[in-house]
Amino acid sequence: MQARPQQIALLHAHSEDVHLINRLLSDEPFEVVPHTDSLKLHDETAAAIIEASDTCPYGVVICARNDDHLNDLPAHQERVEEEITQLHGKCKRVLVLAESMDESTVCSYLSAGAHHVIPLADSPRLMRARIIAGLREHKEPVLNEWTVGQFQFDGSRRMVLVDGKSLGLSPREFEFAQFMFENKNRIIPTTEILQSVWSLPAHEDSRRIDTAACRLRKKMGLNQYGQWQLQKLRGQGFLLRQLEQS
Repeated sequence: MQARPQQIALLHAHSEDVHLINRLLSDEPFEVVPHTDSLKLHDETAAAIIEASDTCPYGVVICARNDDHLNDLPAHQERVEEEITQLHGKCKRVLVLAESMDESTVCSYLSAGAHHVIPLADSPRLMRARIIAGLREHKEPVLNEWTVGQFQFDGSRRMVLVDGKSLGLSPREFEFAQFMFENKNRIIPTTEILQSVWSLPAHEDSRRIDTAACRLRKKMGLNQYGQWQLQKLRGQGFLLRQLEQS
């Protein structure tokens, strides 16, 4: 029996984007489902529409064109970032095809949670290769649910719970917490955290890590008074270590 194609939701504002993505993925095991006009600033987010539907897409491709938003590009960029953030936990891959590839825009999309930002100016051959690689590189985690001490990690919902109650971590905070617990008792350089958790180059500003670490200490109690302590070691990186109980 032939395997069912994996569904790819397409967020776009142009009919040409539908034709483009269908053409690029025509020989691949994907079913493209367009969400027309899903990036209009005042409409319901596509993430909310997807959540309300009966099917959950494998991946989402966002076509972020600028020509319809020249008078309000910052608001358009914020809308794209909002879509990316809300899509966490609802699909496995989020790709952005962007007209604007300036450094600040690309970094903002990656920081919001996009797995790849691909230039719309690429040739069809190169764009196809990038999209397919981005959609195919995901590997299922060994465990969707696992426990460390009092913390229960729910990978499918990107949540950390204690006694069944969510600690209210954002998707990025969840990824950071998961990464630190997977690498507990090891000093991790900030460059490795930037690349592994934020998908950012090593030279990017690391203050975002400081902010996320502060939030994890507060929400998860990762301080000297708990079972685990998240430390910043000047000039070395970050260390999550288990404290001895007196």
